[in-house]
Amino acid sequence: MKSIKTRIFIFCIILLAGCGVASADTGKDMEELRLSPEMSAVPLDERESLLKILNDAVKAGVPSTDIALIVKRGLARGWESKSIKESVLLLTKTEQQGLPLTSLLDRFHQGQAKGVPFERVSASANKLTEKLSAADGMVGSLMRGGMKEGKGDEKGKTIQTVARAMERSVPDAAVMQIGAKLMKSNSPLSKLDAAVSTMTNAIEMGMQPAQASKMMNMAIDKGYSETDMMMMEREMFSMMRDGATMNDVMRNMETMMNSGGMGFSGSGMGGGAMIHNGTGMSGSPGMTHGGSGMGGGGGGMHGR
Repeated sequence: MKSIKTRIFIFCIILLAGCGVASADTGKDMEELRLSPEMSAVPLDERESLLKILNDAVKAGVPSTDIALIVKRGLARGWESKSIKESVLLLTKTEQQGLPLTSLLDRFHQGQAKGVPFERVSASANKLTEKLSAADGMVGSLMRGGMKEGKGDEKGKTIQTVARAMERSVPDAAVMQIGAKLMKSNSPLSKLDAAVSTMTNAIEMGMQPAQASKMMNMAIDKGYSETDMMMMEREMFSMMRDGATMNDVMRNMETMMNSGGMGFSGSGMGGGAMIHNGTGMSGSPGMTHGGSGMGGGGGGMHGR
């Protein structure tokens, strides 16, 4: 039987090997970028300063794969090296502030893929960074008040969800009101994420922020689970697909919540009568949580 020291030694070797693979992948990404036709077209003096900023970003923790893709796409689409630098510096600053990067990276990737001009991508990305910072403060406040983080990076996911809600004109007070109610019931951070995401998706379907906030507060007061909230989205989507107006949707949801008790997955709403004549929830596509904000209405750039 191996001694504890031997096991620790083997673990360290495996860990170092994994780091070596990751480092090799990063080096490969940056070397391929350095030698790429897109980078070769950048004047030498600008190229050297750009490469330094890119390497600094990687050292700060920004994924090299994403950097390489953003730079190549940007240069191929006519972005000036100054614009590339500005974009990467924003990513670096965001990472150094400890904010989640996924939605910000998505903003750049989606903007470039859709051919959105740099000025609009940059404006949207900067606004998103501001929202992420504000959302970080709100989520941090709730966690300090006792709301617990579960498995994985629930905090980062929730911060991005709250930032997306803010981009859709959800007031800070509405998020904090929901958070305070959930905190009192000892609900985890994942439930805040689900509640804010459902509220935001309702707004993206056409519901006014005040209506969506009222609906979600009712759901929380009824003790809805995270599954119930996703089922609410499916029901709303089904009603909209069948031609219901948003006022009809809101009235229907209020009726079901007032008569159904615990929600879709409990003994109440699942069997409640529907006001609309649609097919209900069966077979209707689900609305996914945690969108990045480029597409859709409100705060993203798509369709502007």
